[in-house]
Amino acid sequence: MTETTNTIDPTEYVLDPQDVSPPMTQTPTVPMQWAVPPHSLEAEACVLGAMMLEPDSVLPVVRRLLDVSDFYRPAHGVIFQAIFRVVDARISVDLVAVKNELDRMGRLAEVGGIEYVLAMAEGVPSAANVEFYAGLVRDKSLLRQTIRAARKLERDAYAGTAVAAEVIGSGQQALYDLARPLSIGDEAYVGDASRRVLVNMEAEITHGKPTERRFSSGYPDIDRCIHGLRGGRVVTLAAKTKAGKSMCALNMAFHVAMQGGPVLYISGEMRTTELAERYLSMCAPINGDSIKNPRTVRQEDWARIARAGELLDPLPLRLVGRGLSLSEIGMMARELGTKHGKPTALIVVDYLMRMKLPRARELRERVGEFTRELKNLAMELDACVLLVSQLKRLTDDNAKPSLHDLKESGDIENDSDAVLLIHTPPGTPAVYGPDGQAAMESWVRVAAARDGMATAWPKAGDNNPDAVRLRWQPWHMRFLPWGA
Repeated sequence: MTETTNTIDPTEYVLDPQDVSPPMTQTPTVPMQWAVPPHSLEAEACVLGAMMLEPDSVLPVVRRLLDVSDFYRPAHGVIFQAIFRVVDARISVDLVAVKNELDRMGRLAEVGGIEYVLAMAEGVPSAANVEFYAGLVRDKSLLRQTIRAARKLERDAYAGTAVAAEVIGSGQQALYDLARPLSIGDEAYVGDASRRVLVNMEAEITHGKPTERRFSSGYPDIDRCIHGLRGGRVVTLAAKTKAGKSMCALNMAFHVAMQGGPVLYISGEMRTTELAERYLSMCAPINGDSIKNPRTVRQEDWARIARAGELLDPLPLRLVGRGLSLSEIGMMARELGTKHGKPTALIVVDYLMRMKLPRARELRERVGEFTRELKNLAMELDACVLLVSQLKRLTDDNAKPSLHDLKESGDIENDSDAVLLIHTPPGTPAVYGPDGQAAMESWVRVAAARDGMATAWPKAGDNNPDAVRLRWQPWHMRFLPWGA
C-alpha cells in the first residue's frame, strides 16, 4: 500500500462543516479551506490489520493510543469499532469474527467488503511496529484537531459575543488539552500503585520532604488535620464578613510562596495595591493603617517596611485584582507555572461569589458548575485550590458557624476536600504568644475532611488537643500559629 497525502477520493472523507473557513483575502497556492487535512491511510490500514493478526499483543497498545475519532477515513473508524465490539463480546478477534460483526452492524459493504478487510491484514509489514503506526495515526489526528481548534478560535473572535480574555482562554485550553501527553490519565493496578505509595513513604522518611506536591499552610494544627495544602485538592475557607477569611488566605498564600511554590492569588474585592499593602503590613509587621497613610509612619519603622519589601520581591506570588472566569484562571495558572519552571502550587480564589460564574438559569447551578470545574482544574494542574467563601449572616454573633451556613452549601461541600470555618468569639480577651505580642484568640474548625481529620469547635480555656486555635492580629494583617 502507498502513502496518500496529496490527493483523496472525496468518498473517503466526510468534510466537517467546521473545517471550512470563510474565504481568505489572500489566496495561497492551495486554497486553505479546501486543503486536504493531515492523514495517513497507510498507517491506519497497518494498525487495523495488526489488530486482526495479533490481537493479544496489539489491542492493549492500540486501545491506549487511539479512539475511533482518530481515523481519517470513516470506513477505518467503522472497522476499528467492529473489532472492539468483538472484544467486548468476549469473542476471539480474527477476520471471520470481524466480518460477522460488520454484517451484524449492516456496514460490511460500506467499508469495502471482506476483500478490503482481508487486504489490510495481508498488507501489514510487521505487527511489531504497531505502536509506531498507531502513533502516526494519533499525530495526524491531533493535527486535524488543532486545525479545528484554530478555526473555532477564529470564529469566536469574529463573533464578538465574548470578551477577548474569554476567547483567548478558551482557545488556550483547547490547545493545552491537545498538547497533554496521552498518558495523563491516572490509572494503575493496585499492586503497582501500592508500591509507589510505599516508595514515597520511605523517601519522605529518609529525606524529610514529601514526594507528592504538598505545602505547609503555615499553621501546624491545620496541616495536622488536612495533611497540608496538597495538589489536586480543593480547600474551602469560610467565615462571616469581617472575620478575617481573606487575611488568613493571604497568609497561607505567603507561606506557600516562601516554600518556593508558585501561587496565583485572585481577589474579587481588592486591587493588587491593596493586597500588597496587606503583605507589607504583615511582613514588617506594622499597623496596616500606617501603610495606607505614610505620614503616620515612624522613622524607625521605615527600615522594617523596606526589609518587608525585599522579602516579598522575589516571591513567586502573582496577584490579580478582579474576578475571573474558569478559563481565565486556568490560563493564568498555566502561564505562572511556565514562567517559574514548575507547576503552580496554590490557586487562591477570593472569593467565590465575586468570580465570573458560568451562565446558568439559577445561582445554585452556576455555583455548582464553577466548583466542579475548580476541582477538575486542581486535579489537572496538580495544584491546591483555596476557595474563599462567605457564610450566611448569623443572627447571633456568638453562634458558631456550621456547614449549613455556607452559601449554596451542598455544591461547595461536595466539591471540597476540606472545609475550614473561622470564628472569633466576640469580646474575647487579648492573648499573648511567646513573642509577647497581643492578639485575639481565633478558632478554626475543620468541618469536613475527605482524607483528613474533622475537628470540633474549641471552648475558651479548655485543653482539647484536637481543637485548632490561631492568634489573630488584624492590625498587622496576620494570623499566627497558636504556639508561635
